[in-house]
Order: sequence, then C-alpha cells, then structure tokens
Amino acid sequence: MFLKEMADKNLIGRKNELEVLKGVIAEADSGEASSMFLSGNRGSGKTCLLQRLFHELFNNHDGPVPFFYTFGKAFTTIEDFSKDYFESFILQYLTFIRKEPSLVTSAIYSLEDLRDIAGESESDGIIDLIDSYTKVREGNDAIKLFFHVMSAPYQSYKNSSRPVAVMIDDFHKIRKFSELHANNNSRDFWVLIESLIHSGNIPHIISGNQADLNRMFFEESAFGEHMDVIHLPGLNRDDSNMFFNMLCEKYSLSIEGGLSDFHTVFNGNPLYIKNFIQAARQVGTSLNRHDAWEIYFREVTKGTLQTYWTSLLESYISEFELRRPTLNFLWFLLTNDNDIALSNLTEDLAKKPDDLDRIIRLLNAAGVVETGFSILEIADDRVLSDVIKGLYLKEIKREPAEMIREEIIGSEFQNVIEDRSPSFDVTIPPDPKAELVAVKSLEQVARHHNISLGIIGQLQIALVELFANVLTREGDAAENYHLSFRVTDNTFTMEVETPQTGHDYSSPEHDNAFNMMKYYVDDIKVERGMNSTRIIMTKKIG
Repeated sequence: MFLKEMADKNLIGRKNELEVLKGVIAEADSGEASSMFLSGNRGSGKTCLLQRLFHELFNNHDGPVPFFYTFGKAFTTIEDFSKDYFESFILQYLTFIRKEPSLVTSAIYSLEDLRDIAGESESDGIIDLIDSYTKVREGNDAIKLFFHVMSAPYQSYKNSSRPVAVMIDDFHKIRKFSELHANNNSRDFWVLIESLIHSGNIPHIISGNQADLNRMFFEESAFGEHMDVIHLPGLNRDDSNMFFNMLCEKYSLSIEGGLSDFHTVFNGNPLYIKNFIQAARQVGTSLNRHDAWEIYFREVTKGTLQTYWTSLLESYISEFELRRPTLNFLWFLLTNDNDIALSNLTEDLAKKPDDLDRIIRLLNAAGVVETGFSILEIADDRVLSDVIKGLYLKEIKREPAEMIREEIIGSEFQNVIEDRSPSFDVTIPPDPKAELVAVKSLEQVARHHNISLGIIGQLQIALVELFANVLTREGDAAENYHLSFRVTDNTFTMEVETPQTGHDYSSPEHDNAFNMMKYYVDDIKVERGMNSTRIIMTKKIG
C-alpha cells in the first residue's frame, strides 16, 4: 500500500525542506517541537514531501510515531470520517511499534481486529483508546466524537509517553466538509483542532490548498499564531532540468538538440513536468523541440493539464451562469495591466460588483488569481495562462483550432527558427569571481565568430558592470548563474539568468549601472519569472 509508494518517491530539490521538517520533529522528545504549515502552489510537491517524511520517520524506530492522513475521501457523515481517521491512526501506530509494514498491506482490519493486535503487542494504552472511542461513538454526539478521534495522537502520548508526528494533507477539505455535515451552531467545528497543535510532543504538519489554508489559519482562527510556515516554491532551474531528464531516462525517451531549456515553461512545477513526460512517452521514443511544443499545445487545450485546471475551476465556480463571466474576467486580466481598479472591471465586464467580488474570491481560493492589498493578477503560471487562453478562445470567441494554436505557441515556433543561430550556454557557480568566468567565456565565443576586438571589449564592459554593480549588490546567490550567448548575422545576445527574483532592478541604486551598460549595448531587457530573473543584452555587430 502507501508505505511502498512512499519509499519510491523521488525527492529532487526538496532535501533542505525535508531536513528542516525532520529537525523540527526530532524536538518532540523534549516537548519543544512546533507545528508547521507546509505552504505552496498546486503541484509544487507538498504531498510527495510529506509522504517521504513519513517514510523516513517510519524507518527510524527510535523517533516519534509517524502518522500520515489525507482528506481524500468523500465522507457523507462526521461519524464515517471519524471512524476512518481513528482506525488509520491505530493501524499506523501498531505497524510502527511492531516494525511490521505488512500490517498495512496484508488485510483490511476491523476495530475488533485492531484491538486484538494491540493486545498481542501489549499496547494497553491503545486498547484504552479503542474502548474510549467505542463509548464516545455510542453517545451519538458527532462533534464530541470528531474531537475525540482528532486528539487520539495526543491521548496515545499521554498513555505511553511516546511522541507522535501528525502529518495531514489536503486539510483545507475539512472546512467544506464541516459546512456540509454540521448544523449552523457547529459548522466550523474544525477549529476545535487548534488546541491540539499546541503540544510540543505532538507536532502537526499540515498542508493543502494554499489560499484556503491561509484564510483558515490567519483569518478564521488563531492557528497561524501557533504554527511555523514553510513555503515550498517551484523547483529551481537545475533541479527542474534534473527532474525532466530523469523522467525521460526512466521512460526511455531520448532528447534531441534544442530542448535544454524547455523545462522552464513549467516554472519548476513537478506535477506539470510529470504530466508532460507522460504525454510525450505516448507519442514516440524521441523528443525534439517542434514535437515538444506540439505536445504542450495538446496538453493545455485538451490533455491532462487542461483537464486538471478545468476540473478545478468547475469545482470552485460551481454555478454555471458564473463561468462565462469568469472566463471574460480571466482574459481581461491576461490582456490588461494587472493594476486594475475593481470599479473599472465591473464596468468593462457588465457584472454586478457583488458577482465580480464573488468570482474573485473563488478564483483566489482556487489559486488562479492572486490578490495583493489593492491589486489583482493572474498567478505566475505559464501553463495556467495558456489553459485560460485556450478555453476563452474556444468557448467565448469560437476561434478555430489553428488560431488558438497560433495564439498559444505560435511565437515558440518563430523562436525555433531564430534558435538555429549558434548558441552557447555556460553555468557559473555563485563565486565572487563569477564575472571573470563570464567575461572569459564571452571572449572565447566572440573570437570564434570573428567579432571585432572593439565590440568584444564593449560587451565585456557591460557584462562586468552587470555582475559587479547589479547582481553582487543583491547579496551572494545561493544557486548558479546561467549564461547564454547567441550569435546571428547582425546581433550578439548575452542572457544572464540569476536566482534572484525579488529585487527591483529599476530602482535608483541601479540607474548608474544600467546607464553604463546601455552605453555599450543596444538593448537591455529584464524578464522576471517565478524562480529566476533574466537580464538580456543585445549588441548589433554587422
């Protein structure tokens, strides 16, 4: 069952977060462990990280008892959920202390079976837990039963003095569940759990939909006051490339030239990368740039990635009459300045302010729209944006497939033609002398293409200025710099990608440096992504 699956999970790019979580849980013995909110965008790998954490804790039999649970089932009553949660905890607890993984794979156990196993294990505390659960269940008080089973890890600690690490995935689903299956006086019964996360011996690590949990923990309860937050970003460029190539190798998918940076379209999202490779392996055994973009187009217009986001949108925008205005609103955000007043939106979309406000709240909960204190913007996600484009052009504008294709990937095929010019890529470690390596690489490439020494000197000055007075001012980079040099008949292009993402390169402190660089090159562009920033300088040479 899940123990084997967790053992097989690959964890590229998440080792630091895993070590942090293990370090926190290690403090449970001393009673100083804190509960954690594992935050991150959809598909960033939160579930995979929790599963690997469970697996490693399970194989360390000297540490706290690990318990993993996900709100993945559609329960119809509080009693059904409570039974499933309680029996899952008891089974995993007994599996751990008996060191018998086969317990969770060999059979389905009734509560009486679990009581017998606890007796064989001389776990009197677990027997007491089962007996008390039976009594509470017979009392027909659903809310009391819910709190009783959620506190089972804490009660087991009180009975045995053995800490428990509780990992709950998709926790946001409990909010909707509580609204559906409780009366008006107790529809937010999930907040009862708040008292359980205070114990330093029973750390809770909770993950799920980022927007929903932010609202639940910081607006609707005081959960956030008692929890540390770990945010799981997308994979960085190196890890994305490693993950992409690893999956290609796993499925015997050979990569042809021109695909070295294709993975960047997924913004480091492991879910997107996996789905794309699954689609690619069904097409053939090799992958070139042309085929890759064709597969991508199919995925965002009628494949798994499109289905993923469409299903999610339908689950949040459940009222059919709101779906067309929602597409109009999303297209408006995609094609206009994100710094838009709400009053302007209601006028342009001809919707009532209340309807539009509701759409915004639902899209924010779905992770599609991000709201600042006073602005709205589409999530920084190329795949999501292209899915929205495909839906809007097909369902609202009724455009033919070829027009939709041109809108989504037409520019990429133009880039394929342009990319036939010679290109050279260099990766430089975050060393104080990185600029020297960059300048030397530039010189070798330029000399190879017979570029004049005068132009080489100007390009070198611009590159040194960038490294010395722009990049280094923002502190030492923890990740590599990526340089790309491209040569055509008329231009020489230098592209520097840095892991720094939160800096304002248009600020006054950079003015002198950029003015100096502009003196020696003909054009400078700054492109910001989720995990990196690209600075592109172009010089006319012919």
